Amino acid sequence: MACALGHKACRDNRSVLYQRVPKLFADLALARGDGRHARIMRTLTGAQLLILDDWGLDPLDAGARRDLYEILEERHGRRSTILTSQVPVDKWHEIIGSPTYHDNCTDNLAAAMRELGLVAPETPSPLNLFMNIPADSDDVARLFRNHVARCSDMMSPA
Repeated sequence: MACALGHKACRDNRSVLYQRVPKLFADLALARGDGRHARIMRTLTGAQLLILDDWGLDPLDAGARRDLYEILEERHGRRSTILTSQVPVDKWHEIIGSPTYHDNCTDNLAAAMRELGLVAPETPSPLNLFMNIPADSDDVARLFRNHVARCSDMMSPA
């Protein structure tokens, strides 16, 4: 289906780039060392339609996670991206390997789904790790409102 959409975009004179995710992240890791990384990233963010195939076959390392974030962040709201996967969405958190990146990705996915009139699935609430209880917005606001450190304070091990 993704390739059929890519062919249609080509027939409509759109620039289309197809990449298999495992090979893409391997190429980007090598490109960091030989100076091609910025050029490859420009190519990925510049195509009018980017098709990322076979997402989720392997967990992401820190470099791949950062690259994925940069690609999707640069494209969000400006260019079209198709992500294909055989992995259920509820397993993506394990593949991404970082709650911060996962939250950003799910937020962007939910926004895109809303634009299409679709309802995004519920995502779990944040968890207060110190007390192992769900945190709500009042808890977060209270944490930032009642800070005790000054700008120049430093933390040191006890």
